[in-house]
Amino acid sequence: MRRFTMYLPLLIGAVCGCSGGSSVGEGTRPVELFLGVGQQQSSLNMDECTNVQIGSYLRFEGEAPSVGDYSGRATFVSSDPSTVFVGDGASVSPDGVVYTPGVLIALKPGLATISSTYLEFNATLVVQVTALGDLRLGPVLTDVAEDLPQKFTMVARFSEARPDQEIDEGAEWRFEPATARASVSDNGTVQANTSRDDTPLTLVARLPECGRTATTTFRVSPIIGLDLDYEFANDVRLPLGTSEVVRVFARFAGTGSTRQNVSGSVEIENPSDDFIGASVVLRDAIPTSVEDILNPQQVNEDVLLVTALDREGTGALDLYVDSGPGLGIRTQSWQTIETELESVEVSPDDIAITYPGEGFIDAIGVFDNGMRRSIARHVAWTSLDPTAAAVSTAVDSPGRVLVANVDRDVEIEAYAESAGITSSDRATVHIYSAGSTSP
Repeated sequence: MRRFTMYLPLLIGAVCGCSGGSSVGEGTRPVELFLGVGQQQSSLNMDECTNVQIGSYLRFEGEAPSVGDYSGRATFVSSDPSTVFVGDGASVSPDGVVYTPGVLIALKPGLATISSTYLEFNATLVVQVTALGDLRLGPVLTDVAEDLPQKFTMVARFSEARPDQEIDEGAEWRFEPATARASVSDNGTVQANTSRDDTPLTLVARLPECGRTATTTFRVSPIIGLDLDYEFANDVRLPLGTSEVVRVFARFAGTGSTRQNVSGSVEIENPSDDFIGASVVLRDAIPTSVEDILNPQQVNEDVLLVTALDREGTGALDLYVDSGPGLGIRTQSWQTIETELESVEVSPDDIAITYPGEGFIDAIGVFDNGMRRSIARHVAWTSLDPTAAAVSTAVDSPGRVLVANVDRDVEIEAYAESAGITSSDRATVHIYSAGSTSP
């Protein structure tokens, strides 16, 4: 299978794990066939261009009541295969694929009834397919650096009342027209060759089965320079054990060119490794479901993480990218400072978020030398209601608050411990559901 948009709940108690039938005791007889995603359902909502596995279950009553998965023996039929295609182990999908029984593929908006039969038993499931809205490729770039990889993703907006979702698993990538100036892998990573042709390239991604596409256009260009964006632009001090994120961007000569984040392709030389450490942290996939969104630990973009080690001193990094003739840049010089944390304060301590929006809460460390600095990456974040709000601990976005579609107040706590001193502080998050009126 290519992509699932629903997570299977725990199967009903006493479900038999065999798909070809179950062994039942004497005095036990089949009484009902039903369909669902791990449980009995009469209806199911799906998004266009998504798929899910349903089962055909047979319920037994008598001396040994049980439920068995008979998907491998039951037949499956869709009342409208052009809206919802159902796998039956034999029929060919629009893309020429034979799917296992019970796989549903939402091809276009509309309604379809899925029927299943086993022996004399029949069951139906009504499927409502919701239209896919905006579909786009990101990041949006005017130029891609020659000789360096660039990962693109396909992102969908199903509605204004839902977070964007990355849905490019299984997508088919190509250049249109085909070109020898760049290649694209199965996961959307473009590798551009050295080129002096500034004719734009068009990258196309197609979702399987439903056929929806998204495109983006860019030039392959030489880098003319590197820029460094610092998390704490006006402060080079780093208390021992704390860190700072740096982003490395490529600049291009074209008028109106946007910068390209090339942090993931940086080579690091660290002549100051007694005082600072440095590593490249690569981007993770963004969430594909609400369940993932409330576990927001993914890194959203490539970054460089600089950490103050256990000695006072000063140090800088030399960074290089292997593009064209090669380019390098030296970072600022950090000053690592031995100072003790006295307390932690959250800011702001009161915030309102309307779903599907998000917010940020910072954790400010107060040190014994009077210094105040964000330590959001170095505290333990806790949501007192994780079903409604969660806080990211990802390297590039610590303190990012994501919420569920509810109306609720939730407290978020930041806790720090250093040299035997513990400190915590809390913020209140006022959550408003989509469409509600926030103050």
